[in-house]
This record gives sequence, C-alpha cells and structure tokens, in this order.
Amino acid sequence: MDAARTPVFRRLGPVAWRGVLALFIAGPIAWAMLYALAYSLGGVGRLSSGWTTEHWRNAFVAPGIMGAFAYSVVIALIVTTLVVLITLGMLLSFPSIRHNRAFLLMVIVLMGTPSLVLAQMVGNTLGQGGWLSRLSYHAGLIETAGDFPALVNDRLHVGMTISLSLSLLPLVLLYFSQLWGALRLDRCCDLAQSLGASRLDARLRVALPMLIWRGKSMMMLLFILTIGSYEVPLLLGRQSPQMFSVATQRLASGFDLSRKPQAYVLAILYLVCTSLALMLYIRGKSADA
Repeated sequence: MDAARTPVFRRLGPVAWRGVLALFIAGPIAWAMLYALAYSLGGVGRLSSGWTTEHWRNAFVAPGIMGAFAYSVVIALIVTTLVVLITLGMLLSFPSIRHNRAFLLMVIVLMGTPSLVLAQMVGNTLGQGGWLSRLSYHAGLIETAGDFPALVNDRLHVGMTISLSLSLLPLVLLYFSQLWGALRLDRCCDLAQSLGASRLDARLRVALPMLIWRGKSMMMLLFILTIGSYEVPLLLGRQSPQMFSVATQRLASGFDLSRKPQAYVLAILYLVCTSLALMLYIRGKSADA
C-alpha cells in the first residue's frame, strides 16, 4: 500500500511547494495590491464615503503626483544607463581588473556601506559646506560657500544620481565580472583576434554584445531598485519634483487624510509598471529560448 501511495505523494510534492510559495509570497502581495486598489477607489479608509474614481482623476490631474512618477522613471533610466556604462567600460578596458585584490576590496567596501551612509558621505563631499567647497575656498577659487555650485538638492540632481549610482555599482560590477568568466569571454576575444580582429574590435563586437544580451536581467533589476529607492532621494533630492517613493510616503503619512488615497494610486502605478517590465522580460526570454 505504501508503495502504491509513493507516486501520489511524489506528484503532490511540487503542488504543495507551489501552494506554500503562493501562500507566503504571492498572497501578501495580492492582499496589499487589493487593499491599495480598494483604498484608492474609496472603498475603505477613515474618510471613505463610497466607491469613486475621484482620487484617480485627482492623481492624474495633479502635476506633482504624476510628475513624481515620470521623474522617477527618468532618474531610474539615467542611473541604470550610467552604472551599466561605467561597469562595461571598466571591464572592456581592463578585463584583468576582476582579479585585482584592490578592486575586489573596493567592491566589498562599497557593498558593505548602507545607502543612507553613502548618501550622507556624498552630501558631506559635494554640498556647499562640504569638503570640495572648503578645498575650493582654501585654494582661492571661491570667496563664500554660496559661490560653490549646488550639487546636492540641486536642480540637475547631480548628488542624488551619483549616490544612487555608487550604491548600485558594486553589485553590477560583481555580476558582470562573474558573467565575463562564465561566458569565457577571454577565450572568445582570443579566438576573434586569431581570426584577424583587433583587440578593440574583439571586445566591442564579441564581448560587448554578449555581456549586454546576457545582462538584461541585471539591467532590469537595476531599474526596479532605482525607481523604488527611498533613503537617497529623501536626503539628497529636492522637495519638488520628488521620487515617487518619497511622494508616496509623504502623502500616506501626512496630516491631510484626504490625500492618502492618492498615495495608494502611486503605489499601484509602481506595482503595475514593475510587473509589466518583468512580464515583458520573461516573455522575451521565453521567445529567445
């Protein structure tokens, strides 16, 4: 009898694991999304007066709310592009750097530095009262701290972009360094050179396309991590426009409870955006297979 039941239990094993994963991972996410959707539509909440789409209309009309979402997407694209370009530039220019101890130590130190601490360090370095400003003053380049260009909480978001890039750079460096070895790009480049290609052509036409193609998942992860960042934009960003995570938190915890449903509108937009991005990536990966 036990032998007859064994195939049944083996068939139920994967089903049970899927059920557990759905219960503890997909379940809370689905509950949070449904609650946010109900709150944004006026179905729940302290000031709820019935189901309505007024909060969504107000969110799409208010420039600060939709501007925060568009602004977050732009910053995420800039940071993702910058980090990937720096990483690929370093590896293509100096492939052997991935074996350098000083390089690995730098990556480990950066990975071990919390983003909040890193943002504070960038602020203390680039701010108008920071180290660069003081060095410029002692060098006679400026007369007052106000003469130093605003690089923190600035209109061009220089300090925030640098801090976000530095916080994500070690992860991307490690990933692409390991990817270089897994793809055996050194051998591929040597083979291309033996067939007549120059060293530059071998790296740009052989190594670079392979890194980009196999690194699409990391680029997608970079975009999602950047668009959802909170500590760095809170410290180094401006009051307007805001990253949507900061805007969501301020709308949700502000004294004006009538604007709280708009915070859930932003949260739903974020979840939909990232979910669509992941679905497109998975579909493209399946089509390639």
